[in-house]
Amino acid sequence: MPDAATEQHIAMRVAEARQYLELTEDELADMVGVPVAEIVAIEAGNEPVSAALLLDIAKALGRGVEFFTAAIPVQAAAERTEFLARAAETLSDEDMGELKRFA
Repeated sequence: MPDAATEQHIAMRVAEARQYLELTEDELADMVGVPVAEIVAIEAGNEPVSAALLLDIAKALGRGVEFFTAAIPVQAAAERTEFLARAAETLSDEDMGELKRFA
């Protein structure tokens, strides 16, 4: 489940995109087929938004999903990936083959 900072970031971007198009929360709710209370809760950061609903919201607002998720910190994942890449550099060809089969 996304953390509070991620939910707040997505909430801010949903509200920003909706307001840019001068849509009300009611209008957006109608466009994506959810109760207005759900849009209000999402924009307040009080309700996590599913990937499917975020995709529907993105389509309704004429945005790509990345508009809502860009700039969310992924430092931990990047650090983990860098560590794995460094470790893989030291593997023999045989070990690399085994790693590829595992992956």
